[in-house]
Amino acid sequence: MRLAFDLESRRIVDPDDLTSNIPSLAFRRGEVIPVEVQIVREGVVVEEPDAEIEFYVTESDDFSSLLTSADSIVASGSGVETVFIGSIDLDETAVDELFTSGAVASVDAKIEFRLSTPAESYRSEPVDVVIGNSYKPTPP
Repeated sequence: MRLAFDLESRRIVDPDDLTSNIPSLAFRRGEVIPVEVQIVREGVVVEEPDAEIEFYVTESDDFSSLLTSADSIVASGSGVETVFIGSIDLDETAVDELFTSGAVASVDAKIEFRLSTPAESYRSEPVDVVIGNSYKPTPP
């Protein structure tokens, strides 16, 4: 999945249309989603030397409740061609616990990006996420 983080608007935007906000994302329980993130300012890809980026998936009604975060995010490329590469692992106990009844079709969540440089820190506006249940009951 390719995304862009606009530091001025604090929005997650479409990397193919840097002025178009991503309104929501849909994932499936158990997925590990590769993610590439570009850094943007007012619709223009920018270089952010020494930047570090993190992203978190949390329950939508309790933003302090962490479901998963991306580990080992690395910068690849140089200059404005730099992208940050990581993955979102939805094969986590906290995600599984949302589906304990097995009959739950999906749950609402949020994703947030954070970027820090030696001089500044930025947090994105949360984006709505729907996590679908991969659970399939055994036929009788």
